[in-house]
Amino acid sequence: MWWWWVLVVVNTVLVAWLIHLAFFTRWRGPWYWLRWCGLVVEVWLERLTWDKRLNNYDLSANPSYDYCGIEATPTEKDLELPKPLITDRHEDEMCICGVDREGRLLVARIGRLTKRRASILLYLRDQQGQVYTLPNQPDTSQVNVSSDGGWRGSGLALIPVEAMRCWRIKFNGLMRRGWREQYVTEGCNTDENDDDDDHDNNNIMEVRLDLLWRGMAAPVELWEGTSLRLLAHTLAQRPFTSLPALRSEQGDGYEHWGSIHGTVTLDNDSPVIWHLRGPRRHRWGLSPSGGGGLQTYTYFNNGDLLCLRGHFSTHDSTLSTRAGYLQRAAGDLLPVTWTDLDPRQHPSHSTLSSRPHYLLLKFTVGGQLYETWHQLGERMPFYTGDPWVTSHDLHPTTVASSHSYGWGITLFSRGYTDLCPVPERESLPTLTVPQIDLQDDIDGAPLVVTLDDPRCRSVDLVGGKGASLAYLMAYKELLDPDQEEYEVPPGLVVTAAAWQKQLQAHPDLMQAVRAVRQAATLSQPASLRDACGRAVEVCSSTKVCVEVVEALVEATEDQWDDLNKCSLAVRSSGCSEDGEEASAAGQNETFLGVRGREQLLAALASCWASVFSFHSVEYRRQRSQDVECGVGVVVQEMVRAEAAGVVFTADPTTGSPATITITANYGLGESVVSGSSEPDTVVVKRGWRGNLKLLSVSKGAKTTKCVLKDDGGTEEVEVGESWRQGEVLNRRAALKLARVADYVQGSLWRTTGHRICSSRGGRRSLATVTCHHNTG
Repeated sequence: MWWWWVLVVVNTVLVAWLIHLAFFTRWRGPWYWLRWCGLVVEVWLERLTWDKRLNNYDLSANPSYDYCGIEATPTEKDLELPKPLITDRHEDEMCICGVDREGRLLVARIGRLTKRRASILLYLRDQQGQVYTLPNQPDTSQVNVSSDGGWRGSGLALIPVEAMRCWRIKFNGLMRRGWREQYVTEGCNTDENDDDDDHDNNNIMEVRLDLLWRGMAAPVELWEGTSLRLLAHTLAQRPFTSLPALRSEQGDGYEHWGSIHGTVTLDNDSPVIWHLRGPRRHRWGLSPSGGGGLQTYTYFNNGDLLCLRGHFSTHDSTLSTRAGYLQRAAGDLLPVTWTDLDPRQHPSHSTLSSRPHYLLLKFTVGGQLYETWHQLGERMPFYTGDPWVTSHDLHPTTVASSHSYGWGITLFSRGYTDLCPVPERESLPTLTVPQIDLQDDIDGAPLVVTLDDPRCRSVDLVGGKGASLAYLMAYKELLDPDQEEYEVPPGLVVTAAAWQKQLQAHPDLMQAVRAVRQAATLSQPASLRDACGRAVEVCSSTKVCVEVVEALVEATEDQWDDLNKCSLAVRSSGCSEDGEEASAAGQNETFLGVRGREQLLAALASCWASVFSFHSVEYRRQRSQDVECGVGVVVQEMVRAEAAGVVFTADPTTGSPATITITANYGLGESVVSGSSEPDTVVVKRGWRGNLKLLSVSKGAKTTKCVLKDDGGTEEVEVGESWRQGEVLNRRAALKLARVADYVQGSLWRTTGHRICSSRGGRRSLATVTCHHNTG
């Protein structure tokens, strides 16, 4: 009877196989349609329970301000914020695209990843059809990007100006004229002659973008804009997948169409005004891993906006997702209920020679059938993932439709299965910054912290200069074996909490400071100048309160054996310094060669007072900063420098990131900063792969130099004729300083300007750092 048992097993397997097929689209039997109908009802009921996150304004007669429509609603503002990255597979992507009818195109995309990594794409196409890409493309992976939670990196910054209303697109960096099909392995040698080996180095050029994106239609949620029919069809193919699971797999987000307006500067030419239209997309969740898909965005001449997208599964290409919408010029949102878009059959699956140059797509919205013919422009490839997991082809498109014509962007994607050619890279670790509340817990905040204290990384506590030095102190311990070493002189910071204690201890001082704030609100420069003069006088003559003195004495005794034998530099460190648009460098006082407790306390009071000098207050007022700002004071041991100066990781005049500029003179760097003596100027060219090459050396007069006096303070002395004719820095020393500056910029993820000094033995020290965020 064994054959009977075999027959039972075969029949059981056959029935199970037939039932399995009934649930999938490859055989749309009655079970599929029964499940589809049930899913339409299920999705409809589930949507009724969804809290509306976009366009949730109160249209009643007496709405609250938050929901009246003047500003974005609280939930809309929350959607615009960077999202938490739960695992290494999660991504928070912001992408802004735009095209015009003359052929111009812009795609700016930043995908935030964990561990200070990001996927960054920047693609430009001008009116003549010339393409510009980032030098490392087709690879988009970047390391050591901003850790502040924003969308920044590689000189590109996508900055929210007003939620759901306006975003800023800024870029100041190097781009390649043209694009590359293959990734060229990055060189690791930093010899200055390596750039000569780059045969297309002449195609690398400086580009600047200063653009604003403004919304011109209502934002659309990715899932709310998908029709019930297409969503039910997707779930019916997958009998064991729920709607929440599908949303988790494909991510959350929204799209918002708008216009882009601003200037584009290519290769130091005159700025050209661009005016583009296109979508801004914010998506977060798991990074796309494999599979493939198609996305096309079009704005039509009659004002309509079209989005069509499709995606197929990694494990089974027959399981596909289709969605889209047509947004009328009048504002009506019509989901696509049917489309013949097949994400499995697109040009990226063909060879380069056989790829079609057009797409013919049909779709139905509002019960009406539309046909669109997409003529594909020049292909631009790029890859995402670290290592690569997805390959993309981007095309500008010209679109003809049965109801209008338009322009847009089409993106093809597919899984990448080859070996990734990009060498593995790791970012420097993200340093923790303790949260310190100076408003509600002033008594719990430290009055003095050392530069190696993690609390010293808080800008609100110690100011911009102090926080940057604390970061450099920490990153010094993370140098690679082949990285140029540097030193940060030991020191401490008198915190902004100490300044608050000083104000509380002296009511007359607090009154003088408040008088400055009141005068700043009036358009009377004379009144402001008088108030500032009074505040400086009172602050300079007021003794430092006992509580701060005790904390400072204890800290200096731990840091130095004898203050009378130690030369100190005392510098102000404003909490509003090194900001988004202004650095405030040189606005406040610096005291060098300070010795002993009395000189230190006098210098501390003078640094506090300098914050309220007229030119410092006016600088902040003109930049919409608080004139009554917090201030820290940095106290560092001075280095007896043979040569010193300032290093700028971008051109100090033009802001170009293509060069590193070093100004240096004999002795202390104060002669360079104050301009009392003309220094040597060394310009180092920076290649896109990080290689450095000496570009020029301009000898200055160097008639005097600044040196320390034995009894404290500094003095200017003449420089001998033979020293004037010589160079302060030889080529080797200049390149070493440039490498240190390049490492500092990568560590702090922003453009820096810092004072450097070289002592006997060739030790290179960083005395102060000024950081600027405006280049990303």
